Amino acid sequence: YWYNEESKNKERNIVIDYIKALQKGNILLLEGPDMLFVKSLGDNFNYTICETNKARFNRMKELSQNKNNIELFNIDIYKHSHNKLYNVVYLDYCNSFNSNIKGIIDIKDKIESANIIAFTFFNGRGLSPNIKSMIKILEAIFPHKVVYSNKYFSKCSMISIIMKK
Repeated sequence: YWYNEESKNKERNIVIDYIKALQKGNILLLEGPDMLFVKSLGDNFNYTICETNKARFNRMKELSQNKNNIELFNIDIYKHSHNKLYNVVYLDYCNSFNSNIKGIIDIKDKIESANIIAFTFFNGRGLSPNIKSMIKILEAIFPHKVVYSNKYFSKCSMISIIMKK
């Protein structure tokens, strides 16, 4: 499965290093079925996870049993009520910037208070603008600055972007 792959794990660990500096807080994220992100950060954080794929949702539900710090929703992240203030938002998309930008704009006011907002996008030819254009667009949407961006290959071409207030 592509979610647990060396270059993907390296990028995930860079995001985790930024988040660990906060020491605790609320995190909204798109997570993989093995919950590697949650496992790496541990119990100092509270997690709100949205997943629409029923099989992945059920796997995460099984892994998160008896965990009081994990809220799991079988709903699209854009339809979640977002009734919390989040310190971190990690939107680890498996598709392109262009296919997610409208949804990102739709939830802007619900997530822009986060100290850290991180994204991962599929970087298919013609499906996303170049990384400099993505950064310009995201910095125009959020009151954050990009502190890290990288193109990498994990079964396909991907882009990571980390923004901080």
